[in-house]
Amino acid sequence: MTNKPKRIFLIIGLTKESAHWDDSFVQKLKDLYQTDEVIALDLPGAGKYLDLASPLTMKGIVSMTRDHYQEYFAESERYENLLVAISLGGMVATEWLKSYPLDFSKFVIINSSFKGLSPVYKRVQPKAILEFFKIFGTVDNGKREDLVIKLCGNNSKNYEAIHKKWTRIANERPMAKLNMVRQTIAGARFNPDYKPEIPTLIIAARHDRLAHHSCSENLQKVWNGDFHMIEEVHIGHGVHIDAPIELAQIIYEWSEK
Repeated sequence: MTNKPKRIFLIIGLTKESAHWDDSFVQKLKDLYQTDEVIALDLPGAGKYLDLASPLTMKGIVSMTRDHYQEYFAESERYENLLVAISLGGMVATEWLKSYPLDFSKFVIINSSFKGLSPVYKRVQPKAILEFFKIFGTVDNGKREDLVIKLCGNNSKNYEAIHKKWTRIANERPMAKLNMVRQTIAGARFNPDYKPEIPTLIIAARHDRLAHHSCSENLQKVWNGDFHMIEEVHIGHGVHIDAPIELAQIIYEWSEK
């Protein structure tokens, strides 16, 4: 363990923004790490940077995102920076670690998948592909978020609150469909020739209905990082909405051991 002050950086998945991280997850991280510095990053084309065009490569996404948050990395050596990323965010994070290896001290990647390590039908399972077409073709924000949550989330107890919040975000800051497509292209093309050189935890949900859990298992075989399989049926692709408190605890216990 280190005496350096801790900061936790969060990178969300496809078509989402920083506000989509569950509030109780963020608060639990703050409580566990005893810090207010939990920084949820917005990628180009989302959140604070809604009006920007999302680059078509992970390298471009990382470069632009880091520029937006460069004040946090001017003196990275003074901090223990933990990077937590989910799904497409895991691809962004991997490219970031490759391009800027001194920015972070530890890395947690959740339910992510990479080209070259897993087949397409495992990275996006067949039923999920059909749901993606429905999601993309749905105009009404409330109906579209309903489809997204039911694909990514398994915990019906959290549905009402999440749906209300995500619909509000979609109404206030709707991501352009072109940027959704551009993010998807960047993710589909990303084929890393790199494995992290810092302590890494790979988290997978056994009952993820979007990306098959074997994608994370294949990643672990190549990276040789620590691995945590979540077995509960009510926890799916969106671990941060299905089990926010439990996820924060898993991350904390691993990083502080």
